Amino acid sequence: MQKEAFLKKSCTFLDTLYDDFTNAPTLPLHSFVKEKTAAVAVDMVNGFAKEGNLSSARILQINDKVAAFCAACIKRKLPVLAFADSHTRQSPEFSDYPVHCLHDSLESELTQELKSIPGIRRIDKNSTNGFLEPEFQQFLLENPQIDTFLVTGCCTDLCIQQFCLTLKAAFNRENRRCRVIVPIQLTATFDLPVHNGDFSAVCAYFNMRQNGIEILDNITL
Repeated sequence: MQKEAFLKKSCTFLDTLYDDFTNAPTLPLHSFVKEKTAAVAVDMVNGFAKEGNLSSARILQINDKVAAFCAACIKRKLPVLAFADSHTRQSPEFSDYPVHCLHDSLESELTQELKSIPGIRRIDKNSTNGFLEPEFQQFLLENPQIDTFLVTGCCTDLCIQQFCLTLKAAFNRENRRCRVIVPIQLTATFDLPVHNGDFSAVCAYFNMRQNGIEILDNITL
C-alpha cells in the first residue's frame, strides 16, 4: 500500500460518503408501525453529556433532540429503552478509557431531560454493547412482534455501532427480517486530536450501512 495512492483514493471515497450522508433521507415518526417499533437511546447519561472524564460537548448538543424524540415516541406508545453506561470499579474497560460512569454515580444517571420522561425503560450496561445485557434479551423475548428499532444517542462509532451490528446479525442468524434505523441528527461521537469525530462517525455510518442498517438524516416528529 503506497501512501499517496491510498490518500488519493480515500479522499475520493470520503467525498462520495460525505455527499451520501449529507443527502440521507428523512422519515416521519408516524411512518413506523407502532406495534412493531421500539426506540432506543444509547448512553445519554451525564458522564457523556455533562460531566466527567468522557463528557463531550458534541453529545450535549444532541441531548435535547434525543429527549424530544423519546418523548414523542412515548406519546405514540412506542416502547423506549435507554441504555446507561454503569460500570463496576473492576471494569476491564478502564484499561482502554479513563474511569467513567461508575454504578450508582451521577455520571451513570440518564440526563435530566431523559430522566424526566415517564415511561422510559432504563437498562444498565457494563460494556460498549448493550445488546449483550440480559434485560435487553428479555425485552426481545417478551416482544417478538418488534422488528423495527430506531437507535439514537452516543457514541456513533462505539456503542451505537456495536449495538446495531449485533442486533442486525442476531435477527439474520434466526432468518428474521428487521429494520435497524440510525438518524444522523440524533447520534453523535466525541472529538479529540486522537479521535476525529467527523471521520469516525462517517466510517461508522458507512460500516453500518454496508451491513443492512438504514442511515437517515433525521426522523421528524
